[in-house]
This record gives sequence, C-alpha cells and structure tokens, in this order.
Amino acid sequence: MDTKKELLALVPKSYSADIEKAIDFLQLTCLPEEIKTGKLDHLIHTGIVLSKLNLDKEVIVAGLLHDVLTDDKTAYKELSERFNPKVAELVRECHEIETVIEGNINRIPVEVLSSIVLSIAVDLESLMIRIAAILTVLEHSSAYNNAKIKILAKIGKEVYLPLAMKLGMSGIE
Repeated sequence: MDTKKELLALVPKSYSADIEKAIDFLQLTCLPEEIKTGKLDHLIHTGIVLSKLNLDKEVIVAGLLHDVLTDDKTAYKELSERFNPKVAELVRECHEIETVIEGNINRIPVEVLSSIVLSIAVDLESLMIRIAAILTVLEHSSAYNNAKIKILAKIGKEVYLPLAMKLGMSGIE
C-alpha cells in the first residue's frame, strides 16, 4: 500500500478531502528531486504517525505541511487562506520550533532549549507534529546524509524524547 492510501485508510472519511488537498498541494510545491529523495513520503509518514495518535484533522494536515514554510517559503497567509488559520498557525509554530532547536542544539543546555520549545508551542499540537516528524526522519534515515542524521538523532534523543515522554507519546510507532 502506498503511503497516501495508508494515511487515508487510518483517518475518518470526513478528513479525506482536506488530507488529499494537502497532499496535492505538497505535490505541486515539492521539487522533483525532493520527491525522489523521499521528502513527500516523509511528510505523509508524519501524517500517519499523527493519525495513529487520533489527533484532529487540522493537526494531521499541519503535520503534512510542517516543512512548507521552512523549505518552500510558502507564505503564512497562503496557508491560512488555502487551509485554515489553525493549520497555518501550527505550521508556523513547527517552523519556529525547528529553527530554534537546530540553531541552538550545540549552544545552550538541553533543559533550557526544551523550556524555550515549550514556550513557543501555544498548544502542544505543534510539538507533537515536530516529534512525529523527527521520528519519521530517523525511521527513514537512508534518505539523508550522515551528518544531518547525527544532528537529528541528537535533537530527537536530547530534546524531543523527554518531551514526548512528558506528553504521553511513548507508545507511538
């Protein structure tokens, strides 16, 4: 089963149109080489993890789109108009969390970094999206270079794992 079909099989039918809309948007915004290297699969796998946690439609859609502000410079306003303000805000928070962590992982103590991350997340949904995204990257690490994987593994182990445990996400696959 391909990843899109797997995701659609996991969510309520009422989510399908919005999820397909997000995947169609990703297919338009991802470059062909990004699709070949597994970026689209990573984004859909993030949605799969979030759907297994029985999160709402907006969180799953934002999980699919979590990299668009980072990678594609898609405007916040466009996301808000194309999807909805909650999705856009979750994607913005994901981008901000990723920027803070990746820019400071070797500069400030992990406990301080975790506190900063928690202060960025208006609610915990954006944090759950980032945790799901890191898990999928590490699970499919062959698509990334070793230096990037080492950094992401450190971020996962030192920042996201303790936060995931606090959020009760220890059983996610």
